[in-house]
Amino acid sequence: MRIESALNASREGITSHGQAIAVISDNIANSNTTSYKTARAEFSDIYASYTGIKDDGVVTDGNGAKIAAVRTIFNSGEAEFTGRSLDVAIEGNGFFITGDADGALASRAYTRAGNLKLDIEGYLVTSDGKYVLGTTGSTTTEDGAVPALSRINLASFQTSAVATTALTLGGNVSSTFPLATPAATYPSFAGLRAGASHVETMKVVDSLGSERPLTLGFFKTAANTWTVNAYADGADVGGTPGVPVQVGSVTGITFGPDGSIAPANQAAARLVATPAWTGGAAAGNISINFGQYTQYSAPSSMIFKTKNGSTVGEVQDYEIDKSGRIMASLTNGSIAQVGTIQLATFVNVDGLQRIGNGSYIAGTDAGAVSIGAPGTKGKGVTRGSSLERSTTDMSGEFVNLVVYQRGYQANSQILNAANEILQQTIGLIR
Repeated sequence: MRIESALNASREGITSHGQAIAVISDNIANSNTTSYKTARAEFSDIYASYTGIKDDGVVTDGNGAKIAAVRTIFNSGEAEFTGRSLDVAIEGNGFFITGDADGALASRAYTRAGNLKLDIEGYLVTSDGKYVLGTTGSTTTEDGAVPALSRINLASFQTSAVATTALTLGGNVSSTFPLATPAATYPSFAGLRAGASHVETMKVVDSLGSERPLTLGFFKTAANTWTVNAYADGADVGGTPGVPVQVGSVTGITFGPDGSIAPANQAAARLVATPAWTGGAAAGNISINFGQYTQYSAPSSMIFKTKNGSTVGEVQDYEIDKSGRIMASLTNGSIAQVGTIQLATFVNVDGLQRIGNGSYIAGTDAGAVSIGAPGTKGKGVTRGSSLERSTTDMSGEFVNLVVYQRGYQANSQILNAANEILQQTIGLIR
């Protein structure tokens, strides 16, 4: 090995250690970058020549070291709660899938950065504007099948109206009320309240999603025996506004001496209201069950046991669950599934190529990709309102920085020493 080789080896040592320091610098710079995966510089020796005949197995001469690879370490970072509904972290294996408007395979990239947002059209996108791909609505995919990926639009989602068709009411009608006989008509709701033993008003939903008041008049027609009539406002059924219009009735609701309706009589304690709603809505057909009412001496009251029907619901907030489902809280009080975020896993994550903004593309070494919902096929789960922290270990990086700095300095000293030896050798021939 000639002395010039020491110059080359020390030069390569300086270069490789400088590159390793650059990797540490990048790791530290990204210590607070969402879902950043720390990288590691991997050194390799540079083999150049033999000191003797190759086949003799003589020890070889080296020419220093090089950075053979900068390897990304795909360990999971800590999930930190943020409270923001469109933040989502992955706990375990997998990457979010991003792409263009049609979800073409060639445009896809992969990321674990879950600081998502909505674009101007309401589509779910990453912080740098790439569409997050998944499935829409409550679509599910059979086990083993690859889901058809598309963009997920959150802003345009709304539910259709569901008309009220069935109610089960509970409560009490006071046994202390005097007898009352229902009149054929009442001039006003005030007149109805004056003539009935007890009056309750509730809201029901028509087929177009409008809430309509429905008033129930309770009449004690005999000891332990009641009639209940249902009334709609005349304005809602083509009559005079403010005038009650009877739209249903049930008679002979009978209470036993214990204050309850006998099980054999509960089925008959049912009223069917058929209001002919105005405004284009279909006529109502509302079954109201009073079988759980009681007749005690306590004050009268009414509570809903069950009630169906809902107005048109628009999104007011979101929640992402562990299965990647995006659940929308609607203005009508209901919750609906807007879509499902899908995850991708790879045979060899070391084959992913970093392209910036927390994203990767699949190189040829990544192997086959598996796509599915979180929690399936070995994929991790999603944690809503959370973000994955960077995996940079600051203390470890500074230890490595000291080691690489000393390596850089040592190679610099060797370069100086080799230079001095060459100068001395040249001086011999003077």
